[in-house]
Amino acid sequence: MQASCHNNMSGKASTLKPLRPSNLIRSSVEALEVAIDQYSEGTPKRNRDCVENCDKAVELILKAKVIRAGESVYYPGSTNTIKMHESFAKLRKKGIIIPEENTLTNNHKFSRNPSYHEGRTVSKATTKSILDTTRKFIERFLKDEFNLKLKELIKP
Repeated sequence: MQASCHNNMSGKASTLKPLRPSNLIRSSVEALEVAIDQYSEGTPKRNRDCVENCDKAVELILKAKVIRAGESVYYPGSTNTIKMHESFAKLRKKGIIIPEENTLTNNHKFSRNPSYHEGRTVSKATTKSILDTTRKFIERFLKDEFNLKLKELIKP
C-alpha cells in the first residue's frame, strides 16, 4: 500500500501510514481472486462460478464506497443489505458517477442472473470478457476512490 506524504508545521515531509482496506474491500478483492482461479479451470460450472464471483466483487466494492460516502448499505429496519443497482443509485445521488455502470449492470442482468436463476451456461468468451471488465473496474475504482493499488492487495 502507498503511504501519503504531507508537510507538517515545520515544512518537513512526514510519512503517514497507508489506509488499511476495509473488510468489504478485502472481500471484494478475494472474490476477484477466486474468480480468476475459477476461470483458469475452464469448465462450464467454473465459468458460472467465475461470473458469480465477479458480480460479488463489484457489489462488495460498491458497498464499501457507499459506506465511505456516508450512506447505509442496509435497508431501513432490516439486516438485509442493498443490491448492486441500489449501490449505483446511492452513489449517483452523492455525485459519484461510475463510467462502467452500464457494462457492470448488463453483466449482472444478462450473464449472472440467467446462469444462476435459469441454469444457462456462460461461454468461455463471455466469462473472459466479464472477468476482464471486473478486474479493470476494481483496479481503477480502488485507485480512484480508495487510493489503493490492486496489485498490492492481490496475491501473486
